[in-house]
Amino acid sequence: MPQASSKIRCYKELLRLDLRPTPYEAVFAVFALTVCTILYTHSPLPLSWTLATFFLLDLCKLVLAAGILGAAITLGKLLRFRHAAGGWPRSQSQILEICSPYLTLDWYLRNFRRGFSILGVIYFFLHLKHVVLFINPSNHDLFFWNLDRKLHFGVQPNIWLMQTFGSNGELALLVDWLYIKYFDFKVLVSVLFLLELKGRLLTERYFFAYALLWSIGGLAYLVAPTDGPCYAILGQHSVPPELQQHVFQFPVTTDIPPSYEEQYQAARIWNAKIYQEDLWKARFDLILNHRLPNYFYGIAAMPSLHVAAVAMIFIFLCALSSVAGFFGAIYFLAIWFGSVFLQWHYAVDGYAGLAMAIFASWLSFRLVRARRGISF
Repeated sequence: MPQASSKIRCYKELLRLDLRPTPYEAVFAVFALTVCTILYTHSPLPLSWTLATFFLLDLCKLVLAAGILGAAITLGKLLRFRHAAGGWPRSQSQILEICSPYLTLDWYLRNFRRGFSILGVIYFFLHLKHVVLFINPSNHDLFFWNLDRKLHFGVQPNIWLMQTFGSNGELALLVDWLYIKYFDFKVLVSVLFLLELKGRLLTERYFFAYALLWSIGGLAYLVAPTDGPCYAILGQHSVPPELQQHVFQFPVTTDIPPSYEEQYQAARIWNAKIYQEDLWKARFDLILNHRLPNYFYGIAAMPSLHVAAVAMIFIFLCALSSVAGFFGAIYFLAIWFGSVFLQWHYAVDGYAGLAMAIFASWLSFRLVRARRGISF
């Protein structure tokens, strides 16, 4: 009987669930409600079921990837125990030590909740990004173009980087490839944090900062809408002539060196150019043809969420380990460089993104605390 009772307690521990709401779920709920209200009252854009299906598939992949890695780690722990003890675990404490957290029901549930929250935030973020012009039709490209020049002592970063490095085909291809792999990088790092390698608390803080960052970033787009230099400055080269009609005339039309435009045309940044054209087509179809977009959602440059996201990830990778932080720093610098070199953003967009990342990370470490009854 004592042995049977011990087994029951062990099963209960493995099946125990913590259903209390989390901070990142609260951020998701508030942001989703805000965006739904904006879409309903200020735009013709409905929620996309196609995009929702795509994100649900990503959610399944995310949880499954973490589950497979978790099972592999658990198997390693089991084999290590057998090698050290000369036999298989028998006591409840030994079984729980090996099975926790990767064979507990709560770990799978909270990973689903984490993935659902961050992918849900990005889902609504993409909708909001696509309707910025319906809410605030003003344009601030000229302001940030001139601000960049003043902040950098008369040097325009977009022009200087393109003229200096645009002719280096190998570098251009590398930066272009690294920039597009940003999406895979986010997924890989998120899977890493789902594994709770340094405890549950750091993971909870990571996902709170992640959800908060994208929520703030989406709303920040409404403050000073910009399209970015690839459209406002180089639109005649990045967009087909038949699609260059727009809801307003771009303000930056003078003081552009011909060599800057020529180097952009010649630069081997194929991924950037393809996406720049596809994003513009999606906006053109929504605004002028009243056709709903498919997967390419939104044009907005200030702040840079590419820079913000990798900066936040870098901060949390540093908390995970110095080695992870080193690789996070390298990728952060590559994305920051690429955001300007590929003509997606002005330099100040990256500065704003970095400030947002620092704020979201700082707030997560201040607000997200260990919970009672939970071993972190």
